[in-house]
Amino acid sequence: MEVIGRALTSQWLPLTLFFIGIGALYCIEFGVPQWISSIRARLGIGEEKRQPGMSIHMRLRIHHLAVNRRRYIIDLGKQAGERLSFYISASNIFTLSVVDAKGESHLIQIPAVEDGVPLGDFIYLACEVGVAKQSTALSIWINGRKLASMKLSYNVDIAALDVRNGVIGADLRGENGAAFDLVEIGSYSLTLTKGKIKRLAKLYKKAPVSKYVNFNGAQWMRIKDTSGSHANLKSSKAPQAEKEPALDEPPHVHAKLLIEPVDQDSARFRLQIENGKIPVENIRIVRKTGSFVFIEYDQPIMVRMLPADGKLSSFLSPVALKLKDCGNILVDIYFDAKHNGVTRHFISSHRFLLQPEDNKSQTLDPERSNFREGILEGQDKTGEIQQQFLQPEGCLVMVLPEKTDKGLWNIIRGGNNERQIVSDPELKLVSFQTKTLSGRIVSLSTPIHSNAKGMHIVSLSWNPYGGSLGVDGIERKDFEAGHDPDQK
Repeated sequence: MEVIGRALTSQWLPLTLFFIGIGALYCIEFGVPQWISSIRARLGIGEEKRQPGMSIHMRLRIHHLAVNRRRYIIDLGKQAGERLSFYISASNIFTLSVVDAKGESHLIQIPAVEDGVPLGDFIYLACEVGVAKQSTALSIWINGRKLASMKLSYNVDIAALDVRNGVIGADLRGENGAAFDLVEIGSYSLTLTKGKIKRLAKLYKKAPVSKYVNFNGAQWMRIKDTSGSHANLKSSKAPQAEKEPALDEPPHVHAKLLIEPVDQDSARFRLQIENGKIPVENIRIVRKTGSFVFIEYDQPIMVRMLPADGKLSSFLSPVALKLKDCGNILVDIYFDAKHNGVTRHFISSHRFLLQPEDNKSQTLDPERSNFREGILEGQDKTGEIQQQFLQPEGCLVMVLPEKTDKGLWNIIRGGNNERQIVSDPELKLVSFQTKTLSGRIVSLSTPIHSNAKGMHIVSLSWNPYGGSLGVDGIERKDFEAGHDPDQK
């Protein structure tokens, strides 16, 4: 019996190991994750709820098309009513646009940059709109990474979105096509979980590309039903649908960062702001680094507006900053513009990544940009100030009105055990206190001189050895010898 057992083991060992390996692979790939997910779902641990809406997934390669217009990759819905579109704007911004039942548009955008949507390579693109009872979420994924998202605090009505009435490669009229190679496309009526999207990205990355449909900007495919095939590929010269009203291009305000070295470790940074094709006004800027915050309250110190293709330049900080303390530079540009005949509020956000070796005369494009509708909330401003006061070294610039919207004096008091500020336009005085490393209290005061606009720029800076206070360019400072940032 012992001999037979050894003989069977010897004879069937390779096949036994094969089935054990297949079984283990099945468990790893299918069984175990589902089992664990089932337990986590029952316990409510880390459960990611799928939302009704629309989830579109494509594997494609996008090409540059040198035309000054929108370039649609997919357009679903009706010319008047619920509509979902993914297109490249005339400003080369990738845009996911959703129009609800009331005709209101909601969109998120990302630029065609190296870390955004790459051109010339096959990618896995996912566009999602999830509608909950009291919220709506939009997102764009590239190769399993969420590059842009927006969450609205209300329900967007797209229940009647006709997904079977759509066009691939152009807009609903069969015009304004994009240039790309489409490998495959699929859609769901529910959003997918983050894990599912990442698994799809891995699957597409491993799968070789053997066949695809080419769209050259003059070809498009109408979606007639869910079982349609490439037989619907048509020329844009085919009979056209009824013309729909032209929609304005969404406004875009872009930013670049100019570096002006001061010494081996420090530099001044200048923001170069460039407008797109739509005039904008009421421009306000919030600038943040690890050691510096600039906030404009309620209205800018001067009325800023930019015509189409206009530019303006502004220093990021009134003092030089050390590159090692910057890391990420975040710039939020708030502005107003007319879109489809209605004045709306927009936010243009940009992130710049800095390393110490970047300290040379050069101009940097943002590592990432995002364009959306929104306003500068009051709680966001006060939160930034409190957070900045916690830093042992920093700089804070505020544009403060003398009076509130209700006509009351805009008196500001705040701080912590280390730093405090009092701005009292009624008494015409701004005071700032900061504690040094040795325990000495530095107290600075600067008068407020009334001006026609009733607005004032207040700047504070501090380090472990002292501080400075400026009001409308008049500065007071008290630093221990050898520690004045302007004298280094």
